[in-house]
Amino acid sequence: LVMVTYDEPQSGPETYGFKGAGWNAAPTTGAIIERIAPMLGVPREVSALVKSPFGLELSP
Repeated sequence: LVMVTYDEPQSGPETYGFKGAGWNAAPTTGAIIERIAPMLGVPREVSALVKSPFGLELSP
């Protein structure tokens, strides 16, 4: 489990003016996981198609 919170999230050009978690904490969490996963022995798995729990097909 990785939890990232911002006390005062900032908007910027890359967030299109939004300050929400999806625009700030989510990219940070992804970067943290990308760095620590190899240290924890978690292999990176990239597939062309990701199945959503809601039955939707998503591109990675």
